[in-house]
Amino acid sequence: MAAEDLEREAYSAPNPNFDTGHIVSLSPDQPQQIVIAMGGGMDKTGEVFTFLKENGDGGEVYLSTQATREQQDTWNTYKRVFDDLQFDTNNLIHIDSTNDTPTPSQLRPKVPRMLVFAGGDQAKIMDEVSDEDRETIVENNKQGMKVAGWSAGAAVLGEHMIVGFDPEDLKLNDLDSDPDTNYADDFEIFDGLGLVPNAFVDQHFTQRERHQRLAEAVTAVAGIHPENPPWGFGVDENTAAIFVDNEYFDVIGTGTVTVFDGTRRDEWPAEIDSHDIFDGSNGIFTINSGGRFDMGTRQPVYADIVTFGPQELQTVA
Repeated sequence: MAAEDLEREAYSAPNPNFDTGHIVSLSPDQPQQIVIAMGGGMDKTGEVFTFLKENGDGGEVYLSTQATREQQDTWNTYKRVFDDLQFDTNNLIHIDSTNDTPTPSQLRPKVPRMLVFAGGDQAKIMDEVSDEDRETIVENNKQGMKVAGWSAGAAVLGEHMIVGFDPEDLKLNDLDSDPDTNYADDFEIFDGLGLVPNAFVDQHFTQRERHQRLAEAVTAVAGIHPENPPWGFGVDENTAAIFVDNEYFDVIGTGTVTVFDGTRRDEWPAEIDSHDIFDGSNGIFTINSGGRFDMGTRQPVYADIVTFGPQELQTVA
């Protein structure tokens, strides 16, 4: 049955009380660790980008285009997007691969409101992020700097990161594809930024049918570290998972987030249909927009979603 023919129920039921307009301010002496993973294919005037703009208001937002080949064009595009959303673009600061823009490690003297990674090639981001940069990003995130990314920019947010090919990747990278090769199953695992610990964050998820790939990646790491199997989080296009203190995440947007609980991998089917809706009975969950997943209880919950408004941020020593 096609995905569009399914009535998303059970763990994918939308929360009727969800409203991104309910913004609350956080106490400046209690910064929360917020990580926003966006699945790509974003509606630039929609709910997710509006949420991003609202959470950047009142402070500096650093936008990294390091993942892209056309960094200046990407910067120009998203500067217009933020401008159209009525964000003060004087507070939007570009991070690219040249020496005339700040690297994340240069952010140490102060904590910006938000750091955002644009899409492209996740391996390219990690090639350009030094150990010092990574340490600074993690420290600043703990001090209240929100970190967001879409597409490849979301893939780097987890502790583990998938780098691989599928037909869409091949088209985007102008590579010649072999029609007899299943590139979707050809991937490698690298370290990410670790902002979402012990987890993979995958993107364009249902649209590119990446369920089997993510399950295999989680299983591969669990085989190396059976005492601490990882999570797998697959974020659909035009959708975001908002991780809070690595305790739970909320879902906004038009799609779903699929959760693979690595501790229950023995319950997963051998072949995973990307069009299935998962109720959690086998350790795989489909969480729809308006839903919340508690990573402590390893179960979904439904409550009003709390979003995060402006706060004064502390300086990292």
